[in-house]
Amino acid sequence: MKPILVLQMQRMGDLILSFPLFLWLFRTYPGVPVWTVAEKVFFRDLMPVSPEVVYIPWDNYDFILKKKFFLVINLSHRREAAWLTGKVDAEKKIGPYLDENGCRYIAGKWQLYRASLVHNNRHNRFHWADLNALDVVPYEVIQKTIWPGPRGLPRTEKKVGLFLGASEKSKRPSSRFWAMLARQLIKEGFRPVLLGGTLEKDLAERVKSVLGINLLDLTGKLTLSQLAKIGQTLQLFVTPDTGPMHLAAWTGLRVLNLSMGPVNPWETGPYQPGHIVTSARISCSFCWQCKFNVALCKSKFHPRKINGLVIQLIRGNDIEEINGLRLYVSGRKEGLYHLAPYPLLRTSYFDSVSHLLNDLWYYFWGYYFGLWNEEKVIDIAKKLQNEYDLIHQRFVRYVSLLLHKINRLIKSNQVVSVDFWGCFPPMLRPITSYLQVFWQNCDFSAQSFKDSLQLLEKVYAVACKK
Repeated sequence: MKPILVLQMQRMGDLILSFPLFLWLFRTYPGVPVWTVAEKVFFRDLMPVSPEVVYIPWDNYDFILKKKFFLVINLSHRREAAWLTGKVDAEKKIGPYLDENGCRYIAGKWQLYRASLVHNNRHNRFHWADLNALDVVPYEVIQKTIWPGPRGLPRTEKKVGLFLGASEKSKRPSSRFWAMLARQLIKEGFRPVLLGGTLEKDLAERVKSVLGINLLDLTGKLTLSQLAKIGQTLQLFVTPDTGPMHLAAWTGLRVLNLSMGPVNPWETGPYQPGHIVTSARISCSFCWQCKFNVALCKSKFHPRKINGLVIQLIRGNDIEEINGLRLYVSGRKEGLYHLAPYPLLRTSYFDSVSHLLNDLWYYFWGYYFGLWNEEKVIDIAKKLQNEYDLIHQRFVRYVSLLLHKINRLIKSNQVVSVDFWGCFPPMLRPITSYLQVFWQNCDFSAQSFKDSLQLLEKVYAVACKK
C-alpha cells in the first residue's frame, strides 16, 4: 500500500499544528500509512504525544526518492521541501513544488490561498491547522471532529506556568513584565514556575534578578515530553505565541495566550477549544510584520491586568472587561477554528466594520472553494450595507474598478507589476493578493486572467445581491 507523505520542515509549533491533519488523514484514508519528513530536533521529543506517523529526518531524502506515494502534502515554504515534492513519485501532490526546470508552483486551491497571505493576512480568519487539511480532507470530516477542552485541576493546586520566550523579541514580554506578574501571583498565594528552552535561561535570570526572589526555574532543563508531563500539574500556562503553547493546548493544559507583536491569533492561536487569547485593542494588531522599533501593542499588556485575569480564570470568577485588551476564547464555528468574545463580555469589536469585512472575506473564500453556499456571504454583505452603507458602497466600487482594471490588462496585454496587489485599498487586498499569486502560478496565462474575471464577478454578485 502506497503511503501518504507530509513534509513539515518548519518550527516546532508548525509540526504540532500538523497533528490534526495526521488524525484526519487516518480517518479519510483508513489503513494508509502516513510518513512525515520533519526536523529531528523537533519530532524526536514530540513522538510520545504525536499521532502515530512514521517520522523521517531530512537527511534520509534519498530513501524517500526511492519510494512511491499515494499522496504528498508539502506544508513547508523551504525550497528544499519544494524540490523534494517535485522529485518524489506520487499519484497526487499538494503544496509548493519545483518542476523539472526549477520553477516553483503551488498545487491546491487552499495552499494557493495560504501563499497569498504573506504580508497580507489582516483579514484572514482561517487557522493554519485547518488550511493544512482543506485540500485533502473532506470538510465533513473536519466538521464532525470533536476536540477535548482543557482539563481542570483542584483549586488547591497553586502552580502557574510562565513560558518566557518566543521566536521573535517583539512577540515576547520583557523580563520586567514577567517579574511583576510573578510578584503579583505570589501575593495571591500562587507559585509561578519559569519555563523555557536554553535560549530563555538568560531571560529567566533577569526575571529573578528584578524580582529578588528565587523562583522555581526550569528553563533549559526539560525536554518537550517532560514539559508536557510537568504541564499536567499546572493550573494555567501563560505564554506568548510559541511552539510550547501549541504543545500545552494539544496535551490538555489550559492556555492563556498573550498574543502580542506580529501575530494573528486567528491563524496560530491555541487550536483546541476552551483556551484564552488576549490581544491589544489597537488598530494595527494582527499584523504580519511590525513597522515600529518597539511594538506598540506590547504596552497594553500590563502585568497587573494579566495577573487579575489569571486569578479570575483559576478561581472561576466572572471576567471583567480589561482596558486596552480584547479577550477571546477558542472554539469552533462552521466546523472550523473560531475565536469568540469571552462569555459575558460586551465588546464592540465583533460589531465593528473591520470584523464584518473579516467575515465577508471568510465566508466568500469558503463559498468560492466549495465549503458552503453563497447565502452566508450574502447575509454578511447585507449586514455591512445596513450598518455601514458608505463602506459597502466603497467596497462595491473598488471591486468594479478592479474588474475594469483587469479587463484593460487583458485587452492591452500589459505586464502586471510585482506590487499590483498592494496598489488597492486594504479591504480589497485579500482578492488582489490572491489574484497575483494565482496569475503567477499559471505563468500569467490568458486563461488565468479570464478566470480572475469570473472570480471578481462572484465577489461583485454576492456583495450587491438584494
